[in-house]
Amino acid sequence: MENKNKVLGTADCVVNYIDNAEFFRKPLRWLYMVLAALNLLTPFAVLFKAIDAHVFRMPAKFVVAFILIWFVLLAGFCLLALLWWRRKDQLQEQKHEAFPATPLFAHFVRTSGEWLGLLVGGVVFVCSLVAMLFLWGDVDSLGLPLRGGFAVLLLPVYGFLVIFASRYVSEFIKVLVAIADNTKK
Repeated sequence: MENKNKVLGTADCVVNYIDNAEFFRKPLRWLYMVLAALNLLTPFAVLFKAIDAHVFRMPAKFVVAFILIWFVLLAGFCLLALLWWRRKDQLQEQKHEAFPATPLFAHFVRTSGEWLGLLVGGVVFVCSLVAMLFLWGDVDSLGLPLRGGFAVLLLPVYGFLVIFASRYVSEFIKVLVAIADNTKK
């Protein structure tokens, strides 16, 4: 009988831990930290790939364009890493008694959308502008997505729309929880 109580007690501990938001919050914090680290490593991966592709043996305008684009990538991905790093600290604030995973999921949706929107509307936009300025006549031979030229100016709009949509979905998830709370009362 005592062994049965120990087994049930252990099972209760495991179930209670899963029911607690910390079960979800800790792995999400780790994920945010890993994503921040990956963002910091991305410009260096691009640099090593460019070196491997012999970019620095190309004509001067390609080298200058690459160097400028690389510095944009470095600054942009540092900003994106900071986004993940700062948002990991906000996970502690995302609490709900009845629905412990829902606010955390909403936070992840919001942060992912902010990351993608800033990437598209900021980093890709500036990199595309630099490429257009330096490589306008050589765009077709490189296979860069710059045909139409001024279509690149839509990238900040796309970035804004991604951030807006992810924020909307995140808030919609939270609204559903609020409705469930009000219905319960």
